[in-house]
Amino acid sequence: MVRILNTLLAVITGFFVLIGGLLIAIPLAIVGAITGRRLVKAVEKAQYNQTNQQGSNHRVIDGEYEEVAK
Repeated sequence: MVRILNTLLAVITGFFVLIGGLLIAIPLAIVGAITGRRLVKAVEKAQYNQTNQQGSNHRVIDGEYEEVAK
């Protein structure tokens, strides 16, 4: 009798944990997909703006430099 009650309690607990995980995971996946699309669009827009700005400005290579004495 005790085994049956323990088994039933374990099955019910597992069911609630499974349903709770799904209730958290599904909305989180939807929010992640929406946010991912926004990030991709923002990166594409930034790359487009950067290529347009490079055409009008001189090209500069960032980094360290040393003054050369004449």
